[in-house]
Amino acid sequence: MSGSSEILKQVAEHLLPHADELVEAWTAALIEVQEGQPDEIRAYCRGTVDTLLGRLARGEAEAFLRSEEQAALAAAQAGSSLQPIAIAIRLMG
Repeated sequence: MSGSSEILKQVAEHLLPHADELVEAWTAALIEVQEGQPDEIRAYCRGTVDTLLGRLARGEAEAFLRSEEQAALAAAQAGSSLQPIAIAIRLMG
């Protein structure tokens, strides 16, 4: 495992107990700026936070990035707008 993977693993382990708070804060921010059903937005945030923290905690940062890249490519090829995803990513950071 590389040094950066180990650091990301430690960060994820530190954040895992706070996952619910991260999901709620991110959900609230998205609801303010993006159209959509609150339950759908919350489900998206929950799934993303759980997947991100889980994979980072297992040292799978590169695999997570590859899966996100594949999902974005598939959405773009299907003609889906990537704007909602870009907004969500921006608000998470």
